[in-house]
Amino acid sequence: MNYLLSATSTSAGQIAIGTLAAEHARDERVRDLARRILAHHSETGEELAGLAGSNGVEPVREIDPVTQRSIDWLRSLDGAAFDAVYVGIQEPALYTAGWIYRREARHGTDPAVRSAAAGEVDANEAFREQAGRLAEELGGGLPEGQLEGLAPEDRMFLVYAMNVELSQVRLGEMAAEKAVTEPVRAFARRMVEEHGRSGEQFRQAAGANGVAPLETVGPVQRRTRDRLEGLSGPAFDREYIMSQVIHHYEWFYRYEHASIHGRDPAVRELAAKGAKSGKAHHDSVLAIVSDWGDGEIGAAAGHGDGEARR
Repeated sequence: MNYLLSATSTSAGQIAIGTLAAEHARDERVRDLARRILAHHSETGEELAGLAGSNGVEPVREIDPVTQRSIDWLRSLDGAAFDAVYVGIQEPALYTAGWIYRREARHGTDPAVRSAAAGEVDANEAFREQAGRLAEELGGGLPEGQLEGLAPEDRMFLVYAMNVELSQVRLGEMAAEKAVTEPVRAFARRMVEEHGRSGEQFRQAAGANGVAPLETVGPVQRRTRDRLEGLSGPAFDREYIMSQVIHHYEWFYRYEHASIHGRDPAVRELAAKGAKSGKAHHDSVLAIVSDWGDGEIGAAAGHGDGEARR
């Protein structure tokens, strides 16, 4: 379920931002990239929606708040600035999506979904490489002062991180109340405390750089919360922890990428701290799954199946 939510959300976002860029980009290479990404996700998005439906999952068709913030920013730009921002925010977004596809292709439990994920890996990487090349070329060629403040990738990373931190606090608050085992409750309390603290740091960094705070979480996080609200007992513990395995895997790679490739030193430092915490959290949830063994929750978790592997 978690992969299908993420993948359909990714396609919805790429279709929305690709439609805008295909119409408004000035550089033909940027328009070509946008058109190819748009065509790809228009096709594969429908395939993913079909797979989601066959697995009892309603596909995500809403635009997540990070992508919406990108679209709003792009609509305020034109010419070379539009092109530089579009490719600048695409490279890290495609990088993150690539890790989601790779994980499912390796460890997914449904053969059809696993095959579809494997098919996304090469296409996504080709798009990412082209976006990266264009970002280096077009970003360096902008007239001085045309884009003020943080580089596009740093600006949108802060928005992405605020979404992560806020969603972790809200899910953790629920799990701290509903979980039936102490290891899960303790982990949830840890998420509330640690992500609450790091979330405030990201909000302060965003405010200091003219980036508005994010007040709502994305559709994937809302769907996860809605599903958890309908569960109780061992089934709740299982679903919460398995969602944490997958989401921390995704977020770790985005934070790590920003810690290495971010342009602003303060953003890189915050991202590095977040990546370190994300790795520790991911390892902690894997340990919880391992400790479940063959007991009641272990059976509910499908202990030993591919979903929990890194």
